[in-house]
Amino acid sequence: MVRKLILFLEMHQPRRLRYGVLDKLCDLRGNEINESVINSIIFNDEVNREILNRVADKSYIPTLELMRDLGNEGFKASISISGSLIDQLLMWRPEVIDLLKELVRKGVIELVTEPYHHSLASLISGDLFLEELRDHVEAYKSLFGQVPIVFENTEFLYRNDWGILMERLVRRWFSLRVLIGCLVGEARHTYTERLIRELSYY
Repeated sequence: MVRKLILFLEMHQPRRLRYGVLDKLCDLRGNEINESVINSIIFNDEVNREILNRVADKSYIPTLELMRDLGNEGFKASISISGSLIDQLLMWRPEVIDLLKELVRKGVIELVTEPYHHSLASLISGDLFLEELRDHVEAYKSLFGQVPIVFENTEFLYRNDWGILMERLVRRWFSLRVLIGCLVGEARHTYTERLIRELSYY
């Protein structure tokens, strides 16, 4: 018999690049280099905004509003919001951030941290991986006033050496206690002490 169900949702939108980015960057003169110019060359923000608006209207807002309504009846879920999506929501759809803040404040959702850009940083470099995790934790602290206690790697990727890295890391950053596949932590509202003991394997 199932005693507890952990509903985990991911929110992510990549920030799409323009075609021919490298050629355009190579053509820049020294006096033309600044963040605004580089961003306009690198990112295809017309497409990014269009896709974000469509997904926000058809998915994010209706789902989050449903979660808010169900939260009044005790519904809770864990959710990860990639840093690239947070950046885009802040630029173009801040009302989604406001809805997320409300759900976090009411305890309907628990934030789960991941590499900031929902990237494969863990496959490239331990330092890059940790940098993206720190950036994501800082974004959550800044926006939502909450330090996540659960971690998941992009697409639930896992290797034993990452588990060892996370075990060391959690002693410094978080009060994480469980390592299950790629989820690390004790979700505030989904785990019980007994379930943690049953699922823990280290």
